[in-house]
Amino acid sequence: PKYPISHSWRYGADALNAPVSSYEALDRLVEHLVSFTAPGTDSNRCFPNLQQVTIVGHSAGGQLVHRWALLSNALRIPWTINENMDIRAVVANPRSYCYLNEKRMMMMMDGDKTAAQWKVPTASQIQKCPDYNQWTWGLESGGALDKVVPYKVRRLKEKMSAEELAHRYASRKVLYLTGEYDDIEQDDVCGDRDFQGMNRHERALYYVASLNAYFGTATTSNSTTILGASSSNNTTDNSILLRHELHTIPKTPHDHILMFQSAAGRRAIIEPIK
Repeated sequence: PKYPISHSWRYGADALNAPVSSYEALDRLVEHLVSFTAPGTDSNRCFPNLQQVTIVGHSAGGQLVHRWALLSNALRIPWTINENMDIRAVVANPRSYCYLNEKRMMMMMDGDKTAAQWKVPTASQIQKCPDYNQWTWGLESGGALDKVVPYKVRRLKEKMSAEELAHRYASRKVLYLTGEYDDIEQDDVCGDRDFQGMNRHERALYYVASLNAYFGTATTSNSTTILGASSSNNTTDNSILLRHELHTIPKTPHDHILMFQSAAGRRAIIEPIK
C-alpha cells in the first residue's frame, strides 16, 4: 500500500510485504525477553537473571515507543509493578504525541496574558484541521492511517474503550525526556503545529500537562513550566495513579547522544524504579 504519511512504522503500520505491525514486532521482542521456558517460578524464565527491560526511542523512535506503550496489548509483558521485573518506556524528543481525548493545551488570552488552557478547540479551529484527534494525534477512528495500522484499530475493538486504554497507559511506567533547546519551530501538519505546540520542547510540556489535567494528578517532573498551564472543566478522572515522569535536559537540542548521556537520561534508562 501507499502510506499517507512517510515512515509510518513509527505509528504502528504494517510492513509493506506482510501483515505485521512494527508494534507487533516490538511486542514479540519484549515478550521473548521476559518469557518462560515452562510455567512456574522465575528459574524457568528464558533469561532468569534479567530484572529490567527499557524500551528507548528518540525523535521518530520516541514516537514509536510512546504510541506502542499506549496501545500494546501483549499479555506476557508485565507492565504492572513487579518485584521481579521492571518494564519501562523512555520517550525522548518526539515530534508529536497521541492525546487521550479531544482536548488540547490551547493558547488563550487570560487577562492581558496568553496562557495554555486544556480545552476542546473551537469549531473554527477544528474546521481548519478536522483530523486533529484521529490517529496518530488522537484515538478517534477514520484517520488516514487507520487502513495501514490495523494494530490500533484492533486495540479499540478488543472490548477496550479509549478511556480504558488511557487508564491502562497511566498505569505503565513511561518517562518523557525533552531537550531544553529542542525549540526549533516545526512548520508541519496542522495536527502537530496548531494543536500540540510550536516546537518539540513545548509539545512535551503541553502533553504532560494534558496528562496531569486528564488524570487529576501531577507527574514527577524537573520542569516548572507545565505547572503554569490551566485547564477548563478541571479533570476527567482524579482516581488514577499516573506512573509517568517528565525530565527536561538542560541546554540540550535535538541530539540523542546528549539526551541519553545526560544525568537524567541515564537515570531514566537504568535507575531502578522505586
